[in-house]
Amino acid sequence: MSRPDRLLTWLLRANAAVLLCAAVPVFFPADLMADAHARLGLGAFPHGRLTEYLARSLSACYALHGVVIWLLSTDVCRYRPLLVPVYISHVVFAVTLAGIDLSAGMPAWWAYTEAGTIVVVAGIILSTNWVTSQ
Repeated sequence: MSRPDRLLTWLLRANAAVLLCAAVPVFFPADLMADAHARLGLGAFPHGRLTEYLARSLSACYALHGVVIWLLSTDVCRYRPLLVPVYISHVVFAVTLAGIDLSAGMPAWWAYTEAGTIVVVAGIILSTNWVTSQ
């Protein structure tokens, strides 16, 4: 494997590792979620089945996506054709999230940090993938 391919592998694995951290909040007690919600300045946590379901499901989806990214990192040469559509979809996802965050009344710092981080990571991985495919 070439040096740029090794770099791409480690970038993918770093992205996957961050996403896999989302598995932990799936198991948070509701009181811990409420405390984090309040500490972030988001007001009172709306306790209820749907809120817990959505919070846990979103965390599980992020973790599942981390598994997929990790699997792509196991053979970057083989899976290279998948990286472009996956990371372009990350950019689309980031723009969508920013819109959702802002329309839901999340603080602007939250929306732009979340979306910006996703776009920057996607850009780095897409750029590295492009360089390694040349």
